[in-house]
Amino acid sequence: MIGADTVFHVAAHFKLWGPLATFRAMNVEGTRNVVTAAERAGVRRIVYVSAAAVVMGPPMDQHSVTEDAPLHRMGFAPYAATKAEAEEILRAANGRRKGLSTVAIRPPFIWGPDMPALDQMAESVKSGQFMWIAGGGQALSTCHVENLCEALILAADRGTEGAAYFVSDGADTTLKAFLTRLLSTRGVMPKDRSLPARRSLPNQATTRLTLSTAGAMACSRSRATTISASSGSALRFSAEVVPPVVWPKTVVDAPTVLRTASVA
Repeated sequence: MIGADTVFHVAAHFKLWGPLATFRAMNVEGTRNVVTAAERAGVRRIVYVSAAAVVMGPPMDQHSVTEDAPLHRMGFAPYAATKAEAEEILRAANGRRKGLSTVAIRPPFIWGPDMPALDQMAESVKSGQFMWIAGGGQALSTCHVENLCEALILAADRGTEGAAYFVSDGADTTLKAFLTRLLSTRGVMPKDRSLPARRSLPNQATTRLTLSTAGAMACSRSRATTISASSGSALRFSAEVVPPVVWPKTVVDAPTVLRTASVA
């Protein structure tokens, strides 16, 4: 890192479940190592890809949550919990060494070309195993990978020191509508079979993906959560962002129109 101006920390152990020790080793200690190395190397700024789910709290409705909401480490979600802890490590380093600043970006459901998860879902549909959770009507915000990359560049150049920003495509959809369109690019159509919410995850824990128009992804057990990026601290695009409801023929050709951008 010596001689680098900005470090983009995008690596993570991204799984729904698994041993907590694995999540901590990669997401928490990995972030700690990146921060320590950047401090020693004289880096000016660290931009970290966090997750919108870091604000996921106890099983209760959360609507229009903003970036100043407290972070949570819920035991039923090891990925979100360790990403929250990692973000705390990052933000604690802001200003700790003269000239070092940090910015965290919190995207929701990230989509784009070469999604491993899409191939896995397509195979599940083909095998007849795919089922919606509670009908799939949960509200959903998304973030195309090109929008995420644009946000990372903005954060590096113009983000407020020590800030965290929710970033999305700028339009809401539902889990079922989005995944149906996404799976159609692989030539498969999921059936309307559904599992009740309480039967979808182990130990009666149900994850719902619910997001607001300007927000990002969060999860809670059997509850609704909506997140807003409309606060004064939000990093927003002063540009036309093609929403996920406007679909190209293939995911690879998905357009993202970002003419100009600003930090509000």
